[in-house]
Amino acid sequence: MRIGGEPFNMTVAGLRLARSANAVSSLHAETARRMWQKVEDAAPIIGITNGVHAETWRDPSIARLGPRTRCGRPTGCSSAAC
Repeated sequence: MRIGGEPFNMTVAGLRLARSANAVSSLHAETARRMWQKVEDAAPIIGITNGVHAETWRDPSIARLGPRTRCGRPTGCSSAAC
């Protein structure tokens, strides 16, 4: 058996060479497991969430300051840095 299958497939090679594979969510992990279920000796695919949802981690005192731009300044800021 070739590491990447026949014909060569980079995803198959990666799944066989890795200790584990990350999916960006639980749903993505389920989908990826179904997609690659026939790959023998594949690493387990685990779902992780690496996104940030402001409402679940931001302190209420910061939220009360109002909407912000990406640079952290109040919305409507005219700075070229935003």
